[in-house]
Amino acid sequence: PVDDAHRYGGFAISAETIDDNELKELKNKLARSNDIEQLKQARKWARLFGGAALICVEDGKSLDTELDFAKLKDSEIKFMPVERWRLNYTEGNIMTPGGDWYLCNYQMLSNDMQLKVHPSRIKLVKGKEAPFLIQQQTQFWGMSVLEQIFMDMNQFFKSRNVLFELMDEAKTDVIKLKALQTALSSKQGERALQKMVDFIARNKNYKSQLTLSTEDDYDQKQVSMAGMEGMSREIRIMMAGSANMPVNKLWGEGVTGFGSGEDSLENYNGLIESEIRAVDLDTIYWILKVRCCQLFGREIEDLFIDWKELRVLSSIDEQNINDHKIENILKLFDRQLLTPQEVMEILKNQELLIHDTKAIRGE
Repeated sequence: PVDDAHRYGGFAISAETIDDNELKELKNKLARSNDIEQLKQARKWARLFGGAALICVEDGKSLDTELDFAKLKDSEIKFMPVERWRLNYTEGNIMTPGGDWYLCNYQMLSNDMQLKVHPSRIKLVKGKEAPFLIQQQTQFWGMSVLEQIFMDMNQFFKSRNVLFELMDEAKTDVIKLKALQTALSSKQGERALQKMVDFIARNKNYKSQLTLSTEDDYDQKQVSMAGMEGMSREIRIMMAGSANMPVNKLWGEGVTGFGSGEDSLENYNGLIESEIRAVDLDTIYWILKVRCCQLFGREIEDLFIDWKELRVLSSIDEQNINDHKIENILKLFDRQLLTPQEVMEILKNQELLIHDTKAIRGE
C-alpha cells in the first residue's frame, strides 16, 4: 500500500508565491535527496512495527541541538528513517512533552551507543491507532498490521502444513500376506517377514514391479484431497479481508467470475487515501518546510499538495479526460474570461502542455 500511495510520483506541488524555477528546484531537491523514499521506508516500518520516525540530520550539527529553521539556508540536510525499536523515550507516553529522545547507535555514527536527539528533529510516524489499554503497553505507539491478520495467517500456515502432510501420505500400500500370523508366531518369523517386505518395496520402487505369492494380495489406498482447495481459498479471502486488501492484490490472483474487480480496487484505494496519504500529509509538509528553508531561506506558506489519482486509466480514457479539460479552458477563453497567457499557464500547471510559448512569456 505504501508504494501504491506514491505511485507515479505520488503528488504534485504548487504555490503562488514562488515562480516556476523555484518550484522546479524544490521538486528536483526532493528527488535527488530521496526524501519521499525515506518517508516511504519510515511508513513501511510503522506498518510493520507499529511506529517509526524521520530524523533531520544536519552536517556539522549535533543531533541534540534544536532544529533552527532560520539557519538552514545552504546547509547539508538529510532525513534518516528509523524504526521505533531504535528510539527510546524517557517518559512512559511518547506524546508527553518534556522527555528526552535517544537513538540507539547501531550505525556507529559516533562512539556513543545512544545519541540524544532534540525533539524538534524528530517527526513521528505512528502505526494504526490502538485501544487505550494496548496503548499503555506500547508506550502509545501504534499497532502493527500483522496483529490484525495474525489469526488468519496462523490458519493459513496450519492448512499448508496439513496439505503437505497429506500429500506425503496420499498413497498407502497395503500388502495382504496369508502367512502373516504364522510368521509372527515363529522365532525367526518377524525377521523373515521384514526381509520379505523390504524386498517387495525395493523392487516396486526400482523396477516398478511387485513380486508376491499366489495366495498374497496387494492394494493401494489414496487419501482424498476434496475440499482442500476450497478451504485454502477461504483462508486467503479471510486474510485479505483482515488486511483490508483485495485478494488479487494480496495474492496476485486474477479476477474470476463476472466481476471485474473494480469494486475491490476502489475499496483498496479508499484504504490508501485514509490510512497512508491522509496520515502522511503532515510529515510531507514538514519535509517541504525544511527543504524550503534550506533552498530559499524561508517557509513557503501557500504550498499545496495535490495527490494523483490512484485509479489506473487506459491511454484512451486519459486522453479523453485531457481533451475535455482543454475544451473547457478554451471555452473560458472564447468568452474572454481568460487571457492567452492565463490559458497557457493553466495548461502548463495541469501538465496538459509542457512547451514554452510566447503566451506564457507574455510576448
